[in-house]
Amino acid sequence: GNPLLMTDGTQLNYTPHITSLFDASNPAKSNEGVRSVKYEYADGLQGECMDNDYVVYRYADILMMKGEALVRQGHPELAVPLFNEVRSRTGLPDYTASDLTLDEIYDERGREFAWEGLRRQDMIRFGKWCEPRDLKPNESPEYTKLYPIPTNIRKTNVNLKQNSGYPD
Repeated sequence: GNPLLMTDGTQLNYTPHITSLFDASNPAKSNEGVRSVKYEYADGLQGECMDNDYVVYRYADILMMKGEALVRQGHPELAVPLFNEVRSRTGLPDYTASDLTLDEIYDERGREFAWEGLRRQDMIRFGKWCEPRDLKPNESPEYTKLYPIPTNIRKTNVNLKQNSGYPD
């Protein structure tokens, strides 16, 4: 296939090693590190965005949301077939009712929906957003669970007040 190009037009040349995660002074470092991609790259892109469709909701998400709700209601035995239907396509072993803790559901959602843009809301829902984690060694303030309301939107609608914690 055709080589992938960076946004500046230079050829992308991945290396598996990372010397520094964030170094704006050395653009070559953007080639560092193995990448994980959810959707196949289209041939012939010249540093542009992908033109393929992006999945917003998957059937697996619907099944797992229902299963999570059942576990939260105290009925993990009703959630088992829902989670196992999702896992069956990957050849993973079936869950039992005792396997389906909220921590396991959180972890399973992280694996199933990697790179699909769902993790932030999952972290908030499972009470993990403010906790320290990889690349974020400190706790986050509670107010960061909500995004700030953009200034131009608040100027358009003067009845809107900025979310607590953000400057006006």
